[in-house]
Amino acid sequence: MNRVVVTGLSSITALGNTWDSVFARMRAGETATRHMPEWEGFPELRPKMAAPISDFEKPAHFSRKVTRSMGRVALLAVTSAENAVEDAGLKNDPLLKEGGFGVAYGSVIARLSCKTRPVD
Repeated sequence: MNRVVVTGLSSITALGNTWDSVFARMRAGETATRHMPEWEGFPELRPKMAAPISDFEKPAHFSRKVTRSMGRVALLAVTSAENAVEDAGLKNDPLLKEGGFGVAYGSVIARLSCKTRPVD
């Protein structure tokens, strides 16, 4: 079996949603971190800084049926993976329907949705 790797890139970040915008803002010394006052209710969570993604909108072609069981992190991940496939030039490639390849992605942190206790 021959293996081929085609790399497409994508990002959805607090600094922007395209590589050009993210790198331009980084080069300009900008940061997207801010104080998170809503975290004040978690005294065991000492850092109160984050870089939230505030301008993300679910793509119009994502139906309610598809997204009703997806959390925000899943929506961000699937959207970014879809953008990476487009960046690789494979958006309309017949291989997408044949199941002969995959997309790998990563996430730094999910979300703070419930009170947690510190790990010893």
